[in-house]
Amino acid sequence: MLQVLPPEIIQLVFNYVPNYHLLKLRGIGPIESYVVQQLYRRVKIGPSVLDDGTKPITLFDDVIALEYNDPDFTPNLPNIKEFVKVCNSYPLYKPYQIELENCMDLIVLNRMFPEKFKNVRFIVSFSKVDELDLEIQRQLISLVKKYNIVGSSFKLQDKCMGSHFKCSSYFSQIIREMHLVNITVTDMCSLDSPCDFWNLHSLTIISPVKTNDLTNLSKNLQELSCNINLTWDTNELAFPPSLKSLKVNIVTIEDIRSVVNLSNLGQLQKLEVLDTSNCTWTFPLSLLELRYNGRPFESLNFNVCCPDLQKLVYYKFPSSHDCSDPIVFPQNLIELETSVVVLDAMIPQDNSDFVQFPNLKSLTIVGNFMSTTTDLGQFKLPNLVCLALCGVKLNGKLPLTVKKLSLIGVPLSEMMDLCYLTNLEVIEGVNLENNSDLGRAYYFPASLRYLALINSNIEEIEIVSKNLVYLCLKGNKINKIDNSHLIIPSSVVELNLSQNEIEDIDPAFNWPDNLQTLTLSQECKTAIPLLPKHICLQRIV
Repeated sequence: MLQVLPPEIIQLVFNYVPNYHLLKLRGIGPIESYVVQQLYRRVKIGPSVLDDGTKPITLFDDVIALEYNDPDFTPNLPNIKEFVKVCNSYPLYKPYQIELENCMDLIVLNRMFPEKFKNVRFIVSFSKVDELDLEIQRQLISLVKKYNIVGSSFKLQDKCMGSHFKCSSYFSQIIREMHLVNITVTDMCSLDSPCDFWNLHSLTIISPVKTNDLTNLSKNLQELSCNINLTWDTNELAFPPSLKSLKVNIVTIEDIRSVVNLSNLGQLQKLEVLDTSNCTWTFPLSLLELRYNGRPFESLNFNVCCPDLQKLVYYKFPSSHDCSDPIVFPQNLIELETSVVVLDAMIPQDNSDFVQFPNLKSLTIVGNFMSTTTDLGQFKLPNLVCLALCGVKLNGKLPLTVKKLSLIGVPLSEMMDLCYLTNLEVIEGVNLENNSDLGRAYYFPASLRYLALINSNIEEIEIVSKNLVYLCLKGNKINKIDNSHLIIPSSVVELNLSQNEIEDIDPAFNWPDNLQTLTLSQECKTAIPLLPKHICLQRIV
C-alpha cells in the first residue's frame, strides 16, 4: 500500500524509531493483528501527487516501510492503536494519494478510518477477486461508490480468465463505477461483452487475438496492447478510433502481405509495431512516436504521412535485392533510433548537400557488428545532445554539441582522443573491442563527469580527465591495483572495480585525493590494505 501523508506524521513516526526506515509492528489483539497484516504490509510515505498528474519522487530520506512480523516481535511503536490515533488526528486532503495492492485493504481502511478518505485519490488493484465470497464483493462495490476511485488495475489471469470473467456481474459493476480502468487479461474471450467495459481506458491482452475487428472493445479506449494471430482469412485489421497508444504484435509464421491502414485513428499518438508477416502499414497524421519492426519501408515521406512525428525507432539492414528509395524523415524529429543503412541511403551520392535534422536531440545508430562505418559529417545536427553507437565505426568527428555518448561493441580506440568534444559530460561504453597493442592512455575533455567502460577486457588503463567524478571499470580483466596498471584522475569521487579479477592491491597505490567510495565484488578475497579514512569500501554481489 502506498500512502502519502503530511510531513508531520512522517516526523512523528521517526520520533518513535529514530534513524530507521523499517518499522515492524505486532498487533495486541486479533483485530489489530489483522489490521497490521493487511494494511501495513507495505506502507511508504512520500511527497504527494500533484494535481497536474506528476508522479511522486520518493527518496530514501522520506520513506518508511511498515511490515507485519511474527507475534513474538516487540513492536517499535508503543502499540498500533497509538499510531492509528495519530493518523486520525491529521486530516488528509487532496492531492494525497493511497495505492492499495490488495482490494481487501480498502475494506480495512474503511474500518479503521471511516469517512476519512472521501476526498483522497485512490488507486486500487483488484486481483483474483472472484475467489472472494459474495458479501466481500458487495462491500467492495459499496466502497467503490463511496470513495473517489480514479484509478484501478485489474489483472485477470489463470483462474480469472475467459467466460468466468464474462459471467461475473461483480466485475461489470466494479468497472462501470470506475473513472479510469486499466485491465490485463489473458484471453480475448474475456472481452465479449463491450457494455461491461464502458469506461475502459487501458487494455492489455496477453494471448494472441484471433479476431481482426477490435473496434467494439470500448468507445473510450485510449491504450491497447495486444498480440494478433494473422491468417490468410483475416480481413483488414480494425482498432477503436479513440486510441491514443497502440502496441501490436503480429503473430504468424506465414508470409501474409496484407495492408494495415491506421489512417482513421485520428487521435493515435504512440504506435509500436512488431510484425513478421510482411504487412504494409499506413499511419495517421496525428502520430508523435513510432517504434516499427516489420517490413522495410520501400519509399516513405514522413513529412507527408506523419508531419508531427517526434520519436522514431526503425531498423533496416543490407539486402542484396534492395532498390528502395531513401526515407524522408520529418523536420520535427527529436529522437531517432535507426541502422546505418537507413542513414547512408539519405546521403546524396555526389555529397552535394547536407542531410539536415534541425531539431534532433537524440540519435542511436546500429550497425551489423561487421566493421560498419558511417560519417556524420554529412549531417547537420545543431541540437544533438545524446549519441549512441552500436556496432559502428566512425569516419570523421562527432558533433560538438554532444553531451552524452554511449558506445556498444565499438573499438576502444574510438575513445582515445575525444578532447575536442568540449560539451561531453557522460560516456558509457559496453563490450568495447580492446586491442592490447594500443596505448593505454585515454584523454577526455575537462567537461566529462561520468565515465563507464564495462566488459571491455581492460587489463590496464590510464585515464586523463581533470574533472571526472564517477568512474566505472566493472567486468574487465584488471587483476592488480598498482601505479603501473591503473592511473586514475585525482578528481574521482566514486570508483567501481567490481567483477574484475583483482589478485593484489599495492599498499603504495595512489588513490585519488577526492575518492569517497570504492566498490569491489563480494567474491574478491584479496587482502585490502588500510585505506585512507575518507574512503568507504562497498562490497556487492
